[in-house]
Amino acid sequence: DTKSVKVIHLSSAKVKLNKKNSFITDRELVYTKAKLESEKIIRNNFKQYIILRPPLVYGPNVKANFLSLMQIIDKNIPLPFGNIENSRSYLFIGNLVDLILKIIREDKFLNKYYYVSDGDYVSTKYLTNLIAKNLSKKPLYFSVNINLLKFLAKVSNKRSLLYKVIGDFKVSNNDLIKDTGWNPKYNLEFGIKNTCFWYKTMFKIHSWVLLW
Repeated sequence: DTKSVKVIHLSSAKVKLNKKNSFITDRELVYTKAKLESEKIIRNNFKQYIILRPPLVYGPNVKANFLSLMQIIDKNIPLPFGNIENSRSYLFIGNLVDLILKIIREDKFLNKYYYVSDGDYVSTKYLTNLIAKNLSKKPLYFSVNINLLKFLAKVSNKRSLLYKVIGDFKVSNNDLIKDTGWNPKYNLEFGIKNTCFWYKTMFKIHSWVLLW
């Protein structure tokens, strides 16, 4: 009986993306459509639910592009962020878990969807500076013409990756805070520090042990 089932559905903030965004690929368009369809299934089949739309979630055991960025910084590879000033939202896994626990404990199944993030808007350069600081590295940057970057990304079919580096992608917690009373428990600085500690434990300390 779906009437008695309470559902927390993890969707994606990427549902904000659409065909008007020149960076979005056909693959991502399929992904966002699938996420929207899954939200529709939840709304049509369950009486008590809440849909969460997070941006990129980071923290211990992070993978994909975020982990690659940490490895690049750790290896002192120069990054083309010298003249990049964008603004993006992220979500620390600890904040996501804290929100889920609040929803369960306080029965906040409000039959709505909500965007959720750490609450900070930061540039890619600020993020890399923070990661470098917690990895005890000095970040190396160089400047590249933005139009040249866009052209190279287009011809190499890396538009989506470029967007994740230089594009803006912001979501607001305002509706979530107003309806549930939840506020992010941890700020970005804590989240990155925690993530970098995991990285050093997994990749640096283990490598040192293997050498001996």
